[in-house]
Parts: sequence; C-alpha cells; structure tokens
Amino acid sequence: MFTSFGGDRYCDRSIKMPLTIIDIVIFLFGMTTLMGMYLSSLVLRSKESSKTTIIVHGIFTITGFVLLSFYYPASIKSILFFAVATCCGLILLFQDLTGRRFTKWLCYAHGILTIIGFVFLLMLRSK
Repeated sequence: MFTSFGGDRYCDRSIKMPLTIIDIVIFLFGMTTLMGMYLSSLVLRSKESSKTTIIVHGIFTITGFVLLSFYYPASIKSILFFAVATCCGLILLFQDLTGRRFTKWLCYAHGILTIIGFVFLLMLRSK
C-alpha cells in the first residue's frame, strides 16, 4: 500500500485529494506569474511584447482574483497585494497599447507586489 515516492518517505497513492477552489486559484496565479516573468523579460529588454500573452495573462489574473475574492474573502492581505499589482498592470497595459515607453520601476513593483500576494496565498493554503 505504501511506496516510496520522490522526496517523500512514504506515499499512499490510493488516497484521492479533491481539487479545491484555492488550488485552482494557486494554479491560475502560478501560470500568471510565469507569463508575467516572460512579459517582464521582454519589457526590460525593450522588445515587443506578445499581445496574446498579455491577454491570457490578464484573463488568468482576473479569473484568479475573482475566485479569490468571492471564495476566500478572509485572505485580505493577498487580495490587497493582488489589487495593487493589478492597478500597476493596468498602467503597464495602457503604456503598451498607447505606444508609450514603459516605466521600468513600475514593472518591478508589479512583479514584487504579485510575488508578495502569491506568498500570502500559499500561506493561506498551508493552514
């Protein structure tokens, strides 16, 4: 019944863990983080950003933010950091769509705020 599995000492593979809303939110924000890192690398190197990636990044962010807000309103710290990061992201989107030069410090702030929000989200999951 118990078998060794990777770094875990023992793992019972017969136990099915249900997928919860918080798991979906973590997945969405994890994917958003990866896309954001890719977009940031383009912006910081002054290269053209992918509009498709920007749209998917935004859709994942909005979906994760709505799920987090409605299903876990007690995660106010995470929601607050994601809200401020979203405002920074909207300014970056506006700069991209209007062809203006990106504010690099805002790009850094957007990423740092998102990472802090994600850490609070992971802390919520570990409770």
